[in-house]
Amino acid sequence: MPTLRPSLSYATQLGLTITCIVIFSLLFLFVYVQLWMILYYKHKKEVTRHYTLVLLVAFFSQVVIKAKYPQSARIYK
Repeated sequence: MPTLRPSLSYATQLGLTITCIVIFSLLFLFVYVQLWMILYYKHKKEVTRHYTLVLLVAFFSQVVIKAKYPQSARIYK
């Protein structure tokens, strides 16, 4: 009977986790800056609002996915 083992090595999982954290941190920072620019410059352009809304929806959909499936965010040794 074969033994069970992780499908990815620990180093690969760690690398993918760090990459995911960096990408979503940059996404959050970009959205945060966009929102402050809208507040500061009082932009009323529809494009800016829709673009920011799309980024927020993308970010929060990933948060919901991570909350619903926490086992996919774990790192196993």
